[in-house]
Amino acid sequence: MYYSPVCLCCVVISRQLLSLSNCTPLAVEQFPHDQFSALQRRQGAIVLHALLAAYMFVALALVCDDYFVPSCERICQGKSRSLLTPLIATVTVMCRFV
Repeated sequence: MYYSPVCLCCVVISRQLLSLSNCTPLAVEQFPHDQFSALQRRQGAIVLHALLAAYMFVALALVCDDYFVPSCERICQGKSRSLLTPLIATVTVMCRFV
């Protein structure tokens, strides 16, 4: 089997890069530490986490219903934007900020 010199050079360089240690910390290490110990989580503190997550989802839904949806409907009301449906406007705004 024949390999070109350029291809062999790339293989050597890629193997050298793979042997280097990672100079950036893992993404998991960048999260804040939990306020509860492992024992407290096993004894029921995980329920507090679940309740807090549910509360935050409800709060996000309320804020979106009160502010985001009316603003997207307002964008669609203009005469020059008569072809813009509320669904398209919402998706466009969401894609712009994500």
